[in-house]
Amino acid sequence: MRDVRAHEAPLGFRLRQAQAPDADAMTEVLIAAWHAGFSGVVPTGLEPPVEQAADRLRQRLGDGAIAGTVAEADESVCGFCVFGPSRDPNAGEDIGEIYQLFVTPEVWRSGVGSGLIEQATAQLRRQRNRWVTVWTFAKNARASHFYANAAFAQTAPSDVVRSTATPLRSAVGGRLTLRHDCQGATAAPRARPEIWT
Repeated sequence: MRDVRAHEAPLGFRLRQAQAPDADAMTEVLIAAWHAGFSGVVPTGLEPPVEQAADRLRQRLGDGAIAGTVAEADESVCGFCVFGPSRDPNAGEDIGEIYQLFVTPEVWRSGVGSGLIEQATAQLRRQRNRWVTVWTFAKNARASHFYANAAFAQTAPSDVVRSTATPLRSAVGGRLTLRHDCQGATAAPRARPEIWT
């Protein structure tokens, strides 16, 4: 999973393969984006613990459990995307998943997020995935709009996440699972969501 090709994203942002030493900078981006993007969606105080989030990213990038791309501007990480095989136990072998995509709020709407998602879907396609999934909180209209613009379509109705009770899952209520056809066909139904089980 180490075949990310560095290239320039719109507005001068550079995309490159994420490495374990990037974990601290990636976590700074995660926390900044979490506070700005989830305000009103996730109650205050439920963000991931910084040290644990950094350690988890460092370990998983280091052992190859996940692949990732970072966006840099002026040699500082300003966004990242981590991805790999679907974690859904019912998913086929041709389904990849975007696990996290975060961009610092200062560069939202600059092309960084779009560049990261294009890089992730291209790499997952090279790994012979037909579909890429991502989930977002049902109440997060900004994220839903972003993914719709990237040709992701809702695959199932709002899914109330209660199977593993955590303060975060209890607080946000539901989530949306979105799917993208990374082999070139459109992720068609936006107005009438396709139910995918």
